[in-house]
Amino acid sequence: MRYTTPVPNEVFDVYVRELKPGELKVLLVIVRQTLGYVVDKKNKQRRTRAWLSQLRLTQLTGLSRKAISQAIAGLVERNIVLVTDEENNALITPKARKHHHKLFFQLVGKSTQPGVKIVKKGNRYCVIR
Repeated sequence: MRYTTPVPNEVFDVYVRELKPGELKVLLVIVRQTLGYVVDKKNKQRRTRAWLSQLRLTQLTGLSRKAISQAIAGLVERNIVLVTDEENNALITPKARKHHHKLFFQLVGKSTQPGVKIVKKGNRYCVIR
């Protein structure tokens, strides 16, 4: 089918039961904004991370800014979503995310990013593939 987004089975098998409604909405938007875009049509490779502003998340989910922040915190805490800055430094805590203008989101579930590891280097977290 054309114009579809592949959704990992984990979303249906695990996350639909476990996540709060706001977390599920934000997760589905992240799935759409990453796996929903083909970046290399020849190899059918999909986007692995996407820049999403607070305003864009509000528009796409219909949630308040506070609800979005809480949903992101829950998804990061459960290790479902990874939030990074432009240099691919992991932003684990809400405090770390607060002053960054560009936040990049990616899925880190077993079926989407199995090789992703977060390593602490000094006082920063870095993403290793």
